[in-house]
Amino acid sequence: MNIYKSNDKQRIASVSDGKVVFKDSKHDVKNIFFFTTNHGNGNYTFEFKIKGNSSDEYALKLEMFEGKPYNPEIVSGVDYQMNWLTQKIQDLLDFAKNNFEIQRMGDEDEAEYVTLYKYICTLLFRVTVAKIIVLLVTMFYFNKSVKNFFLQEKIVK
Repeated sequence: MNIYKSNDKQRIASVSDGKVVFKDSKHDVKNIFFFTTNHGNGNYTFEFKIKGNSSDEYALKLEMFEGKPYNPEIVSGVDYQMNWLTQKIQDLLDFAKNNFEIQRMGDEDEAEYVTLYKYICTLLFRVTVAKIIVLLVTMFYFNKSVKNFFLQEKIVK
């Protein structure tokens, strides 16, 4: 098995370039090749050669694993993607939970404001009614006092 890496990320790794990053030979019935690299992302070409003229049928089982430089644990690509998706879903759920918490706190504040507005409106209504009553009583008393004054001074009959 030979593995070639491309020079850049757009081009497919070409066997003719001769940039072999891994080379191994096995002669057993079931072979396992284990390849790790620190070359990072890019395009790789895997070349498998079987020597001899045989009419036998062959099967190839390929498993890809991923790892990170800061994490020495190697996991399969599917496990890595599932862990990544699980983390993203957890982040989204935490974000939604925070939004619901903020909304709940906003609803509590709104209920407090509504209570304060009702209290202020009730107080204004009572003060307005009291002013109207005081105005009516004052006008009635002033009218009666003026009437009594005119009658006592005999200005009117």
